[in-house]
Amino acid sequence: MKRKSKANTVDGAVRAMQAVIAAPLPSPWPLSAAQKPIWDEVLSRRARDEWKPIDMRFAWELSDVLVRLHEEDGRLRKEGMLVETDRGPKANPREMIVRMLSKRARELATHLRIHPASDYTEPQQARAGRAAEKEARMAMPPPADLPDFLAAH
Repeated sequence: MKRKSKANTVDGAVRAMQAVIAAPLPSPWPLSAAQKPIWDEVLSRRARDEWKPIDMRFAWELSDVLVRLHEEDGRLRKEGMLVETDRGPKANPREMIVRMLSKRARELATHLRIHPASDYTEPQQARAGRAAEKEARMAMPPPADLPDFLAAH
């Protein structure tokens, strides 16, 4: 099996550029319009070659959980933290839903190693690959200006 070239080599830089210009990784299930930007952001947190099929399913779930969390949090803000009952005010049960969704989002981000702290706890090779793709994204010329060796993938 051929070893992957290091990110700080010319081959690694070419591989990073090719990953950036490649077609986006497909979602395992359909994405809603609200999920799509979150999906794109989640996938941009890791190098393309780090994504395995099971990770893609967890990434889809994370985008779904974050959309539902946003919706439930909006409802909670409108309803307030307390609701009136015939026995007086009590804690809004929606607050527990928001808390559970928030916990699930943290768990998924931790599992996928895309939470902000993972930038400093990942093995050096993963950090270097992610940094190389990020730099390639930032330096990306318009598609018409791409050299042929980068466009071939």
